[in-house]
Amino acid sequence: IQNQSTGTVRIENMAIDTENGQPIVNNAGGRIEIISGSFKARGETTPSVVNSGEGHIQVEGGEIEAASAGIYNIGEGSITILAGTVTSTAANAIGNASTGEITLGENDGTISTTSPEIVSTNGYYTISTSTLNFYDGILKGGGIKEGTTVNTPSGNFTLTFFKLCSDAPIT
Repeated sequence: IQNQSTGTVRIENMAIDTENGQPIVNNAGGRIEIISGSFKARGETTPSVVNSGEGHIQVEGGEIEAASAGIYNIGEGSITILAGTVTSTAANAIGNASTGEITLGENDGTISTTSPEIVSTNGYYTISTSTLNFYDGILKGGGIKEGTTVNTPSGNFTLTFFKLCSDAPIT
């Protein structure tokens, strides 16, 4: 599924499983909303969801899985994950090679420690050049690379279920 415009693509109840292709790509200033479904990229260097423009990808549910990054932001756009699971078996679960923001959950006064679920069995969740707005969710398997700016909910909330790490995953 590719969005090559400034419009919105809404994806519900769909399953895509590819050997070498990217199931979802946002190449322009548009918006992709993933409501539900299962999206897998099995290639070693193929992310499952890619944002390469100035657009926005919002995940509201479903399962995203890849051997490479589950979600990869190449452009200046942003990624928001409100619910669902993002998994990588050999890289960053969520990678950001640009200045775009990554947001987990909503800064709404209610904190979930179970959703969204971000899983990396051999990597990081985001890279050091990005800003992570970490409002809800759980990180499993790796950490957040040293140097990443992490914003948390306002108020008296102490983040106790993740660690900053340098160049090696937490085991």
